[in-house]
Amino acid sequence: DYTVYAVFEQSSTYTFSAYIDGEGGQLVKDEETIGADYYIEMLLPGETVTLSVSVEEGYTFKGWYTATNLPELISTDAGYTWTIKDQDISVKAMFEAPITALALDGANAGFANGSAIYTIGDEYRPDPDYVLVYGVTVLEPIFLSKDTDYTIDLGGLDFTQAGMYTITYTYVKDNSITATLTVEVVERVALNIAYSGGSDPVKYNGGRAAYVFKSGFTNNGEECDIEKLGLSYEWRDHATQAVVEAARDDTWDADDIHYPSPAVAGMYDFVVYNMVDGEKNELCVVTREIILNDFEALGSDAVLDEYTCYTFIAKVDNQYYAMSAPFEGKSEREAVPVTPDENGIISLGDQYEYVFRLYDTGKTSSSGLTCYGCRTGRGLNRTGRLILWGNNDGTIQYSTETSNDYNVTIVIDEDGAATVKSPYCHGTLRLVYDEENDKYVFTAKDSANDSRVSYPVYLYGEYTAPVETTEKYEYLGESLTKTYDGEAVSVNVYKDVNILTANGEDLATLLKCETGRLVWTDLKYNVLKEGVVNNESGTMEGPTEVGEYMLVLQIQAKGEDGMYWETVAALCEFSITSAE
Repeated sequence: DYTVYAVFEQSSTYTFSAYIDGEGGQLVKDEETIGADYYIEMLLPGETVTLSVSVEEGYTFKGWYTATNLPELISTDAGYTWTIKDQDISVKAMFEAPITALALDGANAGFANGSAIYTIGDEYRPDPDYVLVYGVTVLEPIFLSKDTDYTIDLGGLDFTQAGMYTITYTYVKDNSITATLTVEVVERVALNIAYSGGSDPVKYNGGRAAYVFKSGFTNNGEECDIEKLGLSYEWRDHATQAVVEAARDDTWDADDIHYPSPAVAGMYDFVVYNMVDGEKNELCVVTREIILNDFEALGSDAVLDEYTCYTFIAKVDNQYYAMSAPFEGKSEREAVPVTPDENGIISLGDQYEYVFRLYDTGKTSSSGLTCYGCRTGRGLNRTGRLILWGNNDGTIQYSTETSNDYNVTIVIDEDGAATVKSPYCHGTLRLVYDEENDKYVFTAKDSANDSRVSYPVYLYGEYTAPVETTEKYEYLGESLTKTYDGEAVSVNVYKDVNILTANGEDLATLLKCETGRLVWTDLKYNVLKEGVVNNESGTMEGPTEVGEYMLVLQIQAKGEDGMYWETVAALCEFSITSAE
């Protein structure tokens, strides 16, 4: 006899999942749209799953991919059937928006706003191969690869032949989609670079360095921007010609007016050059000297003048203290320790901040002076102001704002100590030890109301020779005379006006520091309209109506009743005549 058994075991089952990656369509099963994802389980080996996709307008189906960290293409067919084997299956459908245009980014390749200008012989050339090319879609741009996605036609570009060349980028999948750049190859124009700015030695005060005016450079006699001409510059030691790094963080004025320069005493050359056959070709050399400052305490017989920089310094034991830079609204100033070097020279701050210059010397004498608003020494072009004035509470106010309120008299006593007086205060500027806060401060409070230990304060001065400059007040533009048309006359002050004052200031400096202005007047110098300059373009509109006019430069000056605008030069005369 035989006994037979039938033995069964459960087969392994698997899952299938699919989803839409991003936007562009939906999943379809048995001709029915089922949405963005689909999932089924308990599938046996050998069973099949069939899906397709519906594509939204504006998109194309990219393909079915494995839903893994590194997706692999399964098929580009919109409909596909999977057969279950011995593992779960997970897939995703991907769509893409078609490329409708090309976008070019040539900033790092030498192109700006779709074009480049190359001067024959220059070392650096614009490079079309380095242009970044993107495909424009309804979604975000797609970065494209050269040869695979696009081709480049250089249009016969020849960097040795002058001419205008058009470079064309073409999308491989659709040759009707293109984008272009242009390269203008030009002959080198003869350069004759010269510098007309001041060349006086500059005193060094721990940060303030020699200045070279950007507006002082000319090419073939016309004002130029050496950087826009593609030229380079550097500072060199005058004796060794070794390149010296400029103190960009310590120079006393903004880079938009002056080139940054060294901040160490010495003789230097500011060299403008271009590259020819890999070598530096010098086009202009400006030699500048930076001299260490030597401050000495003034005695009672000192004669004070507007060309001297002054500071207040007190001494406690062997430590010197300088008055810190002013902060508006406070009558006490933090005392800053300063240490003379081996030659006894005191450097005063990274930005020359402890020094002021006289603004009005009309009442100077050997015994004192009236300081009607003292300029700071942060740049001899008067980029700031230190105002000393008295308060009703018996204090001296230090302010960085313009003030016409009071005169302040600084008197040098017989022992050289300085006394500050105003109509409302007869106290002495003193250094006092603030025991509560364990620090030294400068104060001008009445000594009768302050029991803190005080020390005499001395006025130190350093002579700075005035800048000797040939003044220029020129209008270089075309005639403004015209027949009335209802439109305002217009000038570009950066191109049409050439100003250089006796102090070495150009128009940009005057406008920035608000110490000068341009106005439209009649022929009797009556101001009709102040010129408002567009800082970016330099344009300034004038009158529109029929009449006789002048463009006039005015500089701020001090009179008995305070500040006023003094007319310096009439730059041009013109008329607007009736159309009849």
